[in-house]
Amino acid sequence: MEHNVIKGYSDARVLLLGSCSPDSYTMDFASQVIRNLTDSGRPVIGLKVSTIQESDTGMSSTDTDWTYYSGLAKTYRIMVRSESLSRTVSDFLGSVPPDTAIVCESNSLRMVLEPGLFLVVCDGNGVDPESTDHDVINLADRIVDSDANDFDLEAERITWSDGHWHLQVAASAVVLAGGASSRMGKDKALISIGGQTLIDRNIDLLRRNFDEVLVSSGRSGAYSRTNVRNVSDGYTIPGPVAGILTCLEEAYHESCFFMACDIPNADPMVIRRLLRAARGKDGAVPRKPDGRYETLYAVYRKSIVPAVKRLMSEGETRIRMVYDRVDISIVDLAPSEVPANLNTQGDYRQYMENFAGPEMVSDQ
Repeated sequence: MEHNVIKGYSDARVLLLGSCSPDSYTMDFASQVIRNLTDSGRPVIGLKVSTIQESDTGMSSTDTDWTYYSGLAKTYRIMVRSESLSRTVSDFLGSVPPDTAIVCESNSLRMVLEPGLFLVVCDGNGVDPESTDHDVINLADRIVDSDANDFDLEAERITWSDGHWHLQVAASAVVLAGGASSRMGKDKALISIGGQTLIDRNIDLLRRNFDEVLVSSGRSGAYSRTNVRNVSDGYTIPGPVAGILTCLEEAYHESCFFMACDIPNADPMVIRRLLRAARGKDGAVPRKPDGRYETLYAVYRKSIVPAVKRLMSEGETRIRMVYDRVDISIVDLAPSEVPANLNTQGDYRQYMENFAGPEMVSDQ
């Protein structure tokens, strides 16, 4: 089985906008996104990046027209030779204050940067497979089609919070909350993180990034929340595979992102990387630097259901054992991207000391 490994230098603050053609109205869409944020009081800076040859001089005034009517706090233009693109943009981003939303227009930058969100605006004719930008465009989190008067993605669906860009995509997300929490000594889903229960924290994040959110639990209605479906395990087998299988059958969408409820720091960028890697596959699973899989922080598609059922009929209940029977992409994680797991009181206290300082750790 061939695995698809995706890596890259990244910056969660960057919303990168590419285009299929000069007439794809990218600047108009950028202006709508920026205006939504600035109207809510969020300062945004704009960046236009172009790669040039030594013979190139000057720039068109239309290249920066959008910066004048969008309400940007500051605007920047980088014109750089291809071989210096990565270093130059890295230096620039390093000079931008943390927690600053950045909207950048560029196709070429995607070759050296994984942004918080990458959208490609097209003129309604789709992506030309012969285009020199085809490989870059295939990395888009979403293709936005335009007919010159409107776009098929509402800019309001793009939001910013906690240093990340968020976009609701046409996929389902599942919080797996069916464990007994025996090592924690109490229900892990209900411990407090930053003034929220852990499960509410995860639901809020997932609702900003998915059309549908489900909570999988062996206890019917145990975690009822507004606009969230509570799904009881439909199979009497031990372990999380029962919740995975039930939710794959119940979900509205073909692709489902699953995460254990004891993960307090799900990363929207990693989630989107997994969704991209799962395209045309049966799913995508992260692999930690030590070689182990994060089986409960992964994308599985409905196409794996028959293989999982066959596995169960053989007495196997570990989801990772299905990977050699289906076409799964493997996504390598950097050490900083490996999610925490709060299994014990010690795990919880250590995470909270790192998250908010020792004075914020309560005796739970």
